[in-house]
Amino acid sequence: MSIILDTQAAGVPRRIVLRTGQVATFGTDVWTDFSFPAESGLAARHFRLDCRHDRCELSVLEDRSEVFHNEMPVRSAQLRSGDRLSVGQTLIRVQFGGLDSSWSTGEQPAESPKFTMTTAEACHGVDLDPEVAAIVNAHPDPPQAVGALIAEGYLAPAIRVLAAVLPPRAATWWMLSALQRTETTLIRGPDAELKDAIQRWIVTPTESQRRHVETLLPQGDRKSPSTWLAYATFWSGQSLAPPALDIVPPPKHLTGTGVATAAMLVASQNPITMSTTMEQILHLGRNVLDGRHPWPES
Repeated sequence: MSIILDTQAAGVPRRIVLRTGQVATFGTDVWTDFSFPAESGLAARHFRLDCRHDRCELSVLEDRSEVFHNEMPVRSAQLRSGDRLSVGQTLIRVQFGGLDSSWSTGEQPAESPKFTMTTAEACHGVDLDPEVAAIVNAHPDPPQAVGALIAEGYLAPAIRVLAAVLPPRAATWWMLSALQRTETTLIRGPDAELKDAIQRWIVTPTESQRRHVETLLPQGDRKSPSTWLAYATFWSGQSLAPPALDIVPPPKHLTGTGVATAAMLVASQNPITMSTTMEQILHLGRNVLDGRHPWPES
């Protein structure tokens, strides 16, 4: 059985498909399985859908929060095909079984990044141990390779591989989201101007926005994750040289290296929770990988 959730938040359609046995959380927090960061009516971890045992049950997770189920406020409910949920400005139509396009507005939901290279090709230039390289070579499909590395406990290599296979814009959005989630608890907040410049480039990845990030690099602390993410943004362009000089192309793996370095700096802030933090970062990265955590449009 599949459970199709056709959502509309701020007029933008998005289709989410859950399978029997899956449990998914929804909210504004980037660590939730399905994040809606722009929805002011959602709590950080607002509700959960438990689709085990051939049924789908809704549970509200935070006090003073509720979901409207068929226009009635509830804290728990068993969902049926045709039900409608609403939270804030987000509307959700529930359907079991086959897909139905009748609720579409003609726009497409967020898609996962398209991969034009194998995992090994995307990781060219990335420093990998022989055991990790063997897993990468055995899994040419990037999502499968990342999953195999995580299953074998290679968390840090999985971060490096994921940073390498994601397109620069997606990889940078992944790590900026992680910084936004962790900066208040694990690290000193990054410079606001630098972080804002990175986000502006993600929304509008123009050369002028990239060059603006470059102008802020001297202000950055080389031990700060946000500084390495800024370098990753700058390294994503066509040239490392000043605009008036001949083009100096950056090595293809540099953006991924900057993103992965930022991730490891975040994780290493607390050695006791380092593995847990890496797992959380990878969870968020896989949501970006399969299109469940798209970058903002404005």
